[in-house]
Amino acid sequence: MSDDDKLSELERQSKLSQKQAVLYGRDLQRVYQAEKARRETLEAISRRMQAVFDSLTGGLLIIGDDLRIMDANPAFCALIEREVESIVGQPVSAVLPASEMDSLLQEAAGEERSTATGEIELTEPLPRTLLATTSRVQAGESKGWVVILNDMTAWKRMESLNEERIRNLEKRVEELAILNEMSTSLSSTLDLDEVLTLVMERINAVLRVEAGSLLLIDDETGELVFKIALGEKAEGVKPFRLPMGQGIAGHVAQSGQPLMISDAQKDRRHYKAVDVTTDFLTRSMLCVPMIFKGKTIGVIEIMNKLEGDFTESDLTLLNSIATYAAIAIENARLHQSVLAERDRVVVAQEEVQKELARDLHDGPTQLVASMLMRLDFVKKALTRDPSLVEEEIVQLMELGQRASHQMRTLLFELRPLILDTQGLVPALETFLTRRQKEETGTTLHLEVRTERGDDQLTHRDPKNEATLFAIVQEAVRNALKHAQADNIWVRLAEQAGELMVMVQDDGVGFDTAEVENGYEQRGSLGMVNIRERAELVGGHLTLRSTPGQGTEVMIRIPWGPTD
Repeated sequence: MSDDDKLSELERQSKLSQKQAVLYGRDLQRVYQAEKARRETLEAISRRMQAVFDSLTGGLLIIGDDLRIMDANPAFCALIEREVESIVGQPVSAVLPASEMDSLLQEAAGEERSTATGEIELTEPLPRTLLATTSRVQAGESKGWVVILNDMTAWKRMESLNEERIRNLEKRVEELAILNEMSTSLSSTLDLDEVLTLVMERINAVLRVEAGSLLLIDDETGELVFKIALGEKAEGVKPFRLPMGQGIAGHVAQSGQPLMISDAQKDRRHYKAVDVTTDFLTRSMLCVPMIFKGKTIGVIEIMNKLEGDFTESDLTLLNSIATYAAIAIENARLHQSVLAERDRVVVAQEEVQKELARDLHDGPTQLVASMLMRLDFVKKALTRDPSLVEEEIVQLMELGQRASHQMRTLLFELRPLILDTQGLVPALETFLTRRQKEETGTTLHLEVRTERGDDQLTHRDPKNEATLFAIVQEAVRNALKHAQADNIWVRLAEQAGELMVMVQDDGVGFDTAEVENGYEQRGSLGMVNIRERAELVGGHLTLRSTPGQGTEVMIRIPWGPTD
């Protein structure tokens, strides 16, 4: 090959090498750009992953195969209140409970599964409940675990609260069922003893106690009286009567507020005489008032719960039972009162009928019988001696007038129409005037005094005036029948919204205690009737009498204009 050929070949190869170098340079540039783009992409992915890692609301923990912490996100660090630098490289057991974490990591590393979930209880820095999901991971030759932790403390607390609410609701439903059953049972009877027994039986069945008592307030003395009791010592407490304010029961009755006593022996209000007398030890106690229309009528107390201690829930239930019991007791009392009033009305009707029959027999009937006898005499005299007829007719007219007067008086006293049309004072004037015509040995007086000085009482409800008229009528009748008096005074005085009514005589008088006891034994109305009528219009009766010194019946009644 000539030198020219060699030179040409060298030039050709040189150009070819240059082309190849350019192409190689271009390839290197493309490779560099691709690698640069790949690195930027990886860096972007890494930044996004880090952002995700840092922004996770749940804790994220990366654990190496040697059980040391490789990394942790801010949420996990916030849970344990430590910086990430202080935990990276530390054994996981230095941060989380070893027993619980070991169990989860081993379960996730098992052959059958690569994920395990369980709860972890932290005690520091604050008590927390964490839900941990552990996954076994591998990157190349490296192995480890990724643990996601979510704080379940608030949820657990809410779950606990919900469970408590459900339990409370279930208990409330049970209590309402008990109260409904009690209400049904109590409404099935109006016998007071049965009502009291049912109340205490239901209380014992629900609350299960060693002993309990139901005490009612005696309206006359104001004392608490044991009406029914539970337990072995039940009979031993019945003789006791507690003054208002004495003992825990007396304190509750006086204050109207329920009490729960966890240690009765240390409570200064506890009346230990009952324990000593009955040989019973009161350890704990619930005591609630029975209140009806704002008035305390008694208390219920229970002692020594058989299972556990008394709770606020027990106190609330017993208070509710006491409310039902108070209504049932008052209904039973009202029923008894209605029955007693019915019996009194029957007795009063019989008394009125007897008195009416007696007055008719002793008065108009005797006069009519006498008139018939004189008419028979007139019939015979017409044929035998007509001169006697005129005198007999005069006598007959006198008898007829007396009979008519007595009949009109009886009708007046049964229903004094003048009371409705003119009022109390004119009605009393008419009553006393009519009675005076029949009485020869006793003088009847009426005195009326008012602040205005016009001798006219303030007009009241006709029913009140009718009741007061009946009271005066009864008192005057009693005086005429028993007092053997020369004078009977009926005095009315109205002053400062009060009316004082007095029926006074100068008769033989009597022993008031002996006579009042006699009323009860004989079943006679007498002063009992007057007292009950006075109470019906809100009045108060005072009776004074001494043998040989006459009698004074005085009634004070609220008196004012009709609304």
